[in-house]
Amino acid sequence: MATTISENPPVQLKSLPNFRPVVSGRLYRSSRPDLITEQDYETVQRLGLRCIVDFRSVGEYRSFKGKTKFVDEDFRVVKVKPPTRWGSSNGLRYRYYSDGSQEKPKTNGDVKSRGFHYFINFFTMQYVWNVFTRVPWFFARNSLNKAGLTRQYIDIVELSQGAIYSALTLLSDPKNLPANLCCAHGKDRTGIVVTMVMACLGMSREEIIKEYARSESGLSPIIGRVQKEVCDRFHMDISFITAKKDTMRGLLDYIDQQ
Repeated sequence: MATTISENPPVQLKSLPNFRPVVSGRLYRSSRPDLITEQDYETVQRLGLRCIVDFRSVGEYRSFKGKTKFVDEDFRVVKVKPPTRWGSSNGLRYRYYSDGSQEKPKTNGDVKSRGFHYFINFFTMQYVWNVFTRVPWFFARNSLNKAGLTRQYIDIVELSQGAIYSALTLLSDPKNLPANLCCAHGKDRTGIVVTMVMACLGMSREEIIKEYARSESGLSPIIGRVQKEVCDRFHMDISFITAKKDTMRGLLDYIDQQ
């Protein structure tokens, strides 16, 4: 992957908030593409994306605004199962939703040269169990709010390593590029993977922090919706929908200490 980090202003796609290039011509990031319009999708198509790497579960994707989405016409849904630390194989396993095959989807000879929409679930039962067994469920909300967003990112880095590994494995394959990374809002799960990619490419801390903080303006057009989906639904503090530089700086400090 080329190491030119994009400094271009984000392309304004009303139906795909928080969309922007990360590595020029190779890697992009965004919020969920579920609601993209035909007009905005034509703009995205010109990028020549070969895959979408989505850090939600297939269930989260299917349950939002109906089972089928506009992007399904060009990108086939594939569930990625990360290897476990106890497994005998380091390879990724796939569930190809078109036919239920457990084999890795083929990238050649596919009808209409359709790409793949890979789903890597960051919030597995292991993650949920570890986070919410620290304190009784009734007190978990206050515990998470008190710990703050940086602590949540640390939990993701510690408890979702298989998911992060899977994402980096997919992105290390040139056949999967250009790619778009996304999650619900393109800030937290996506932001952590983008951080790892930029670190692997030798980018500086300040470049990584600056890129993360761009989601502050990227989500501003839909901040009301984000607040409903995060703060109102899960009773989280308003700080959980921000993208402050200090949040990412705290995560990088933690990683450097390990």
